[in-house]
Amino acid sequence: MINFSPIILQPCSCLNSRKLRFSLRNVRRWSIVTLIETSRGFIKETQTLALQVTLVFDSLMITPIVNPQVRIEDKWINKKGAKIVPRFNPNKMTKTSQKFFDISEIGRSHISTQGRKEFASQGRSPCKNNYSFYNSNTPSSGYGVSRERKSSADGFLINNEQKLRYTMDELKLTCNKPTFLKFYQIKRTIKKRIRLAVQVQEVKSKLWRPQVREEFTLDVTSTPDGLLKGYLIGGFNGNGIKQISTMTIQLTFKPMMDWRILQVKNHDELQSKFSQATCVDEKYIYIFGGADLALKNTKSNADGTNTDKVLHNQKLNISRQCTSQLMRFDTQRNELKSLPQGDYIVSPKRDHCIAKFGRFIISFGGINNLGRVLEDLDIYDLNLGEWEPLKVKNPIEGICYTACAAIFYPDRSNENKDKLEISEIPPPNWGEVEHLIKEEGIYLFGGRNKNSEVDGSLRILKLGNPYPKNYWKYPDTLGRPPCPRYQHCMVHLPKLNLLVIHGGRTSLNTTVTPDSQFQNFFKRNSINGLQLPKRSSPKCESFVLGDIFALRLDNFEWIRVAFPNENQLARANHSMAKLGDDSLIILGGTAANSTYCSSDYLFTFTEENIPRRSSCQQPL
Repeated sequence: MINFSPIILQPCSCLNSRKLRFSLRNVRRWSIVTLIETSRGFIKETQTLALQVTLVFDSLMITPIVNPQVRIEDKWINKKGAKIVPRFNPNKMTKTSQKFFDISEIGRSHISTQGRKEFASQGRSPCKNNYSFYNSNTPSSGYGVSRERKSSADGFLINNEQKLRYTMDELKLTCNKPTFLKFYQIKRTIKKRIRLAVQVQEVKSKLWRPQVREEFTLDVTSTPDGLLKGYLIGGFNGNGIKQISTMTIQLTFKPMMDWRILQVKNHDELQSKFSQATCVDEKYIYIFGGADLALKNTKSNADGTNTDKVLHNQKLNISRQCTSQLMRFDTQRNELKSLPQGDYIVSPKRDHCIAKFGRFIISFGGINNLGRVLEDLDIYDLNLGEWEPLKVKNPIEGICYTACAAIFYPDRSNENKDKLEISEIPPPNWGEVEHLIKEEGIYLFGGRNKNSEVDGSLRILKLGNPYPKNYWKYPDTLGRPPCPRYQHCMVHLPKLNLLVIHGGRTSLNTTVTPDSQFQNFFKRNSINGLQLPKRSSPKCESFVLGDIFALRLDNFEWIRVAFPNENQLARANHSMAKLGDDSLIILGGTAANSTYCSSDYLFTFTEENIPRRSSCQQPL
């Protein structure tokens, strides 16, 4: 078993060595690579120090090889890049043996033969017994160094392709949390500083696009053939929108959407509604709550027939009728089904949020038919078909117009299928984990409370054993957080390990500030380049935002993502969904002048390297 403690080669006078720096890409996890250390001068001796470099979580750990089974040759590897190829003749290679991997940067060290012997014999390293040295003769043909190329190290670098003999074996590691955390810290140490950037592209529709709207939902799923498909459900634009629209998007140089109205089975069960909450699974979209867009006033005619006079909900002069119906939409069969409710009656609500964890759906907050902000925290079991209140140790006040996201390691599920409770959550498969999540749970940000105060707190609903181990947590964060807001969007990008927030409204008169940093918000005369009204002005009730913030989930650092024309993306009551690993799409919503947004945009996130200063480098 290999020791997991990283070995850092310390410079020594007898070794005349440098610290090694490694950065390896596009190599499978848990691989073993045998590297060669060589002198930069004439290649006369082939006595080498073999190191085992293990790729763990996209990072490298260096350990000495104990009794290596292979004989290795001196080869020179530069810092700009090289290919790892077999040493034997490529003309005789079989298809199965042609394995090529790229090395983006490999450092070097200068160790003489005599220095290595002194190093091993004098015991200047606690790991001296783990080093083994082998003698081999430099071949005169094949991939060896010819006599002509021995005349100059520069000639060797220029004329001979850099090559490296390697071995590729499965490494049997004990994959547990301490090991993962140790390797993740190594990765954070050797990884370069990065700056998060976003590319914004306007997305056009081919022939037809749905009506502009707000307070709708957009969910994206992947078809069996790998095609990304989006589903737009409900919404409000002054008229009732009773339809489900689907779109496919082409992520090319000029992104394009192809929309069509979907013919849904049991479509009558979907009431024309807005302000519903949805969560998506691999195959299903769950729709909960919302409000009806129209009320029907039925009158009898002289012939005995009925005439339905539809009174459209204009959002101000007619009260909204909420529902507590939970529906499941099958994206493969295009079928809508109403799910059973159980004995516990859930309050009808709108402008709430839901999240899915395993076989459970968790709902929080919202507004009821009387316009009261709810404190309800309910949980639904998809296997049992029942609702129950979720008890927590420290309940929080009611909130609406908020956004939530379920953030857990992969393959986290509940195995107790007999009771409606979240039992002990099994540990994740640490061998498949790519990023560190500092806190697992249901993330909740922003919203508006019962006093119409805008909130800017980040909360995490921690789930585990039954009460009292379920509780709300307020984590400490780094950097400047987003300003308090409501009617915004929040999406989790697992591959980038980011939680992205965009848009929404903020109130300049009544704002709950999570910290003192937001107090400077009122000292400015503009936000994002737009002139602010005076605090005493009646127009200063709310302000539409267009900024993008990202929260790094490994260290809870807030990052303000800068991009041009931020004011054009200012909107609220819109919808945002994940496309692929690093892209988001935003649709609809209302702008600052209360008009509906007709432009759709695609966000593509990239990470740009920021070179460190030489004095700050900490190579491995």
